[in-house]
Amino acid sequence: MTIEFQILGDPGRDNCVLASVNTGAANSRLLFDCGEGCLQDLSVSQLRSIDAVFFSHFHMDHIAGFDALFRHNFNRPNGPLRLFGPADAGKILGHRLQGFTWNLVDDAIGSVVIHELCADRQRAFVRYGREGFLTAHVVEEDLSSDYVYRTEQFAVTAIELDHGTPSIGYHVREVPRLNICEQAMREMGVLPGPWLQAVKDLSLPGSTDIALQDGTWKLEDLRRRLLKTSPGDSFAYLTDFSLDAEQETQLVDWLSGCHTLVCENNFRNSDRQLAERSHHLVSEDVGRIASKARVDRLILFHLSDRYSPQEWQDQLSEVKSIFADVQFPNEWRFDAARENG
Repeated sequence: MTIEFQILGDPGRDNCVLASVNTGAANSRLLFDCGEGCLQDLSVSQLRSIDAVFFSHFHMDHIAGFDALFRHNFNRPNGPLRLFGPADAGKILGHRLQGFTWNLVDDAIGSVVIHELCADRQRAFVRYGREGFLTAHVVEEDLSSDYVYRTEQFAVTAIELDHGTPSIGYHVREVPRLNICEQAMREMGVLPGPWLQAVKDLSLPGSTDIALQDGTWKLEDLRRRLLKTSPGDSFAYLTDFSLDAEQETQLVDWLSGCHTLVCENNFRNSDRQLAERSHHLVSEDVGRIASKARVDRLILFHLSDRYSPQEWQDQLSEVKSIFADVQFPNEWRFDAARENG
């Protein structure tokens, strides 16, 4: 399994992140924020394949593209569209769903589940297309877990940050991977074959007999000898927030084990006063967080259009002076940003 993602939107414009968790047997697609124009290069089939949207907060530049997504998902047949956001998610997204006329939906099968993520709890409500998405029905499910969303392949945790309003950060982690130790197989003198699937299938009882070249083995004995566990892939999404010392300690701990951090870089170091006024980070804050959390790599996005492309490169250098493995998204073309600016 691996987590792949792309940054949507140009530098200095609205951005969001489309992530794909691919297990080989299944592919889950997750969208983080939904800015204006960010989805314009995605096909209808790609839009319909998005399983859940994770909003950091609801300033215009993070939700302005939602209608384009909802248009292709309001009547999806393969389960509800799940929407996650801070405590005002139910109210704000409820108004968005009600911003259309719904008079031809008696046979509609689509639904939307809205998850409100508060500091100490989670609430969820479902709205049905056949009702014109009018009524928010309380979802009766276990919402007390540390995870805000979980499947057999991955789990998503959240942290509430301060942007003058709550801004939610998200961390996606694959489940630990079970791999066959090839060195142990060589030491046993056995050849690979279909039996290895039984070793990795933990739903099979350990007392199951497996016939190999050198005799019959119990699955539990083969697992003890051959299976090794390694961490899955992970990435975190952080945007639009400021920190005090206590919150920074909490954030660094929450980021533990993160492979890729996608983080805003809205202000240069010299503009710290502006950053603090609008509850954003400056370059040195971003680099310090990545360094203290020991993430494997850092990708900067959500740049301010107050700066020129050269000044964006200066921001990258400011971060790199603290955390070396940092880059802008591979998808970005700064010559296009200059033309559009």
